[in-house]
Amino acid sequence: SLLSRILQRAVEREDFDNAAASLVKDFAERYATLGEEHLAGQLDNLAAELTTEVASYSPGRSIRLRNAETTVRPVAAAVEVLVSEMATETPVSLQGHGFQRTLLLAALSVLSRRRRTEPHSGEMFLAIEEPELFQHPTQAKAFASVLRHIATAPGQQTQVAYATHNPYFVNPTYFDEVRRVSTSRAADPGYSFTSITQATLDAVTDDLHGFTAASTLARRFDQVCLKYLPDALFAESVILVEGDEDAAILEGMGKRINDLAVTGICVAPVEGKGNMQIPFAILRRLGVPVLMVVDNDSGCAGRMRRDGKPEAEITSAMQKHAADNRKLCRLVGAPEEDFPVGAVSESLAFVPDTMETLLASDLPGWDLTRRRVIQDGRGVEGKNAATYALAARECDEEPVGSLKDILELCGTRVA
Repeated sequence: SLLSRILQRAVEREDFDNAAASLVKDFAERYATLGEEHLAGQLDNLAAELTTEVASYSPGRSIRLRNAETTVRPVAAAVEVLVSEMATETPVSLQGHGFQRTLLLAALSVLSRRRRTEPHSGEMFLAIEEPELFQHPTQAKAFASVLRHIATAPGQQTQVAYATHNPYFVNPTYFDEVRRVSTSRAADPGYSFTSITQATLDAVTDDLHGFTAASTLARRFDQVCLKYLPDALFAESVILVEGDEDAAILEGMGKRINDLAVTGICVAPVEGKGNMQIPFAILRRLGVPVLMVVDNDSGCAGRMRRDGKPEAEITSAMQKHAADNRKLCRLVGAPEEDFPVGAVSESLAFVPDTMETLLASDLPGWDLTRRRVIQDGRGVEGKNAATYALAARECDEEPVGSLKDILELCGTRVA
């Protein structure tokens, strides 16, 4: 088994192999001695009879018989794995698949650690198909971290590659190590082909020149905006939104069934308008269709005045929102505006002011439903993604106006 082969590599075999070779040599010598003792005389008599018989047909020839040398090779030492639990001991082959993979993980860790301390231990390449199989979430995370440690530990001599459908095994910090394998439609509708895409660090840095500092990517700091990138990598298309609440509202509009998920669309929050650029550039390089849905924050001044903020602070905030909006327009090649509304390109749509403001005008029943959910003890006050999603799912009204347009864009533009 694979586990047995891995464990054999973790064992120092030189002394065993030398002893086995000596044993084979002793066996061969003893085997020859036994042949002389028990077979040599019989073979000589038989040879004499054959020689006499052959002479009658072909004079001048004689026959000699001897015990042939035997070739003995030591059998490779196999490792049998037994698992003890309480008073029961069973072969590992009778354990569940989850535990078998856990043991495989432990064996790989031990082998990697030993190989780093042993000179001339050679190199190893691990190719794993769906390492997440039979693993509960916590164990899957552990498996992913151990595989990365095996490949990156100082002095390691191991390369790791795996094919996965699980976001736990995709580290967004190292997005350039990902190869996305997908099926694409050919020009002829009767055919399709496999495409492999990659987002290299240099390519993404070039795409974001003038938008994001190169050092931000090169330092490989964990980016908050990439928190949901692993989920997005497995989607047919992606909608990037500013926050968890926005994502909850869009997904909740699918009522009892998440229509977006059913059609392969992932909604990924990036924690703010200014964090759109990096995930957008990465996903585009990987060939994933992306739509950014962004608040234009045109009503920010009014809200700040109601809160009693000073005019200087209000002016600064409005200038920043306008600059951020223009930057996103420039990123997708759309005409720049301070506070655009609706779809400005196939990849960017602006919500008038904020999603909450839009809900108040185009789906007023949502807030009534939200309040009822809170009164029922199923939601909480303030911004809360779970409460927002529940209210959107249970609201009986149909969206109108700009909200309807945004939802239609989400359902069709990125598909």
